[in-house]
Amino acid sequence: MDKIVSVVVPCKNEENNIKNCLSAIIRQDKSNLIEIIVVDNGSEDGTMEILKGFGPEVKVLSIPEVSIAHVRNYGVRYASGNLLAFIDGDVEVANDWLKTLLAALDREARAGIDVSKLVTGSTCTIPEVSSWIERVWFAQLAARDSKGGGYVNSGHLIVHRKLFEAVGGFSPSLQTGEDEAFCEEASRRGGIVRKLPEIRAIHHGYPKTLRGFFLRERWHGLGMEKHLGEPWRYRDLMLGFYYWALMFLLSASVFAGVPLGWSLPLVAACLVFPLAVFSLFRTNGMIFVATQLTVIFLVYGAAKAVALGEIFMRRILPAQMWKNPT
Repeated sequence: MDKIVSVVVPCKNEENNIKNCLSAIIRQDKSNLIEIIVVDNGSEDGTMEILKGFGPEVKVLSIPEVSIAHVRNYGVRYASGNLLAFIDGDVEVANDWLKTLLAALDREARAGIDVSKLVTGSTCTIPEVSSWIERVWFAQLAARDSKGGGYVNSGHLIVHRKLFEAVGGFSPSLQTGEDEAFCEEASRRGGIVRKLPEIRAIHHGYPKTLRGFFLRERWHGLGMEKHLGEPWRYRDLMLGFYYWALMFLLSASVFAGVPLGWSLPLVAACLVFPLAVFSLFRTNGMIFVATQLTVIFLVYGAAKAVALGEIFMRRILPAQMWKNPT
C-alpha cells in the first residue's frame, strides 16, 4: 500500500543535523504512514555514513552538484505518496508533526477546502539554545506571519502531488527562491497557499553570527534575478536598489566636493532611519529589540545589495570569465 506522506529530505554536508532530522520523522510514524526519501547533493562530510545507519527505513538517493530545486524534484520521482512533504536536512519536525498535520488537513477539508489544492507548512521555529540573531529574526517573522500572506518556505512545505505536478515542481533553473516561485505558480493555478503554524518544525541550521546571516541572505538574494522585470513588486529587490542608490549618492557628493563629514551622516541617516522605523513597527515599539532588529536589517540589506551587484556582474561579464576568475 502506498504511504500517505512521502517526506523528501534534500541535504548536503548535514552531518551535524541529519540524524535529528530523520529520527524525528521516524519516531512518530506509529502506523507506517510515512516514507522517507533523502536526496544527497554531493556531501563531502560524514553525511552518507550517517544515512547508511538508518537502513531500509530511509531511501537514500544521490544527485550531486545540481540546484536545490532539482534535488527536491528528483526525490519526488521516487515517492509513492499523494501527499508530499519537503523537510530540509537541518530541520527537525515536532513530535506531534504527523498527527497535527493530518488533523489540520481534516479540519480544512471539513471547512470546505480542497486539500489537493493546498500548499501549507509553517515558518520554522528556533531551538531552545539559540543566538540573539535567531531570537530577534524569528520573532519578527512570526509577527509577519500573523498578518497572513507570503509564501511557504520549502524547508518545511507540504503539498498534494496533484498540485505539485500541475505546477511542474520546483523550477530547476533557479539557484534560490524556488519556493516563492512555486507558491506563486500554484496560486495562479488555483492553489491555496496557507501557513498552518500548529504544524511545527525547528530550524537548527540557521546562522548564529552576523557574518553567517549575511552569507545566507546574499545567497538567497541571487533569486531576485527573476524579478528584475518588475522590481517594484519585491521588497528585497527594492532594498538592494536603495542601498546602491545611497552608495551612488555618497560617491556623487564626494566627487562634487561636498565634505565627507556632511554627506556621510546624511546617507547613513537615510539608510538607518527607515529600517529603524520598520523595526519599531515589527517589534511593537520595543526599543531594545528594535535596535537589534535594525542591525540585522542593515546586514540583510547589505546582503541583498551585494547579491544584486553579483547578478548584474553575471550578466555583464562573459560566463567563462565569471566561472574562472583570474
